[in-house]
Amino acid sequence: MEFNEIEWHDSVLKDIQIDRSKPGYKDIVKLVVITKKETRLNLIFESVYRADLQMNFNIIAEETIRSAEMRVKDKLLSSLIKKWKVISQESNNIKLFEINANSTNSTIRIYALRCLIENYQ
Repeated sequence: MEFNEIEWHDSVLKDIQIDRSKPGYKDIVKLVVITKKETRLNLIFESVYRADLQMNFNIIAEETIRSAEMRVKDKLLSSLIKKWKVISQESNNIKLFEINANSTNSTIRIYALRCLIENYQ
């Protein structure tokens, strides 16, 4: 399953974890999402170069997702790649994973080389 193939609308964001146990070697962001069909997805973003969590809190409601998309072309992404290109050739492969939430009008942007999707039903 690919990131852009997931039926995102009205899925629920249940958990966010950041793993920096080996900085520079293991920079991981993990999300747990429950889809409308009650499928539990663990999204593991590996080789994270940047994470922007513009999140609002104190709303008593589940964090439902309005939309999500993986992009390889974006103004902010191009700027980040240009910055990292000086020290890392693999930075040319960074992707932008963007998730927009309904409940709190939050936006999560994760700039990473890959996203592994584990499906637990």
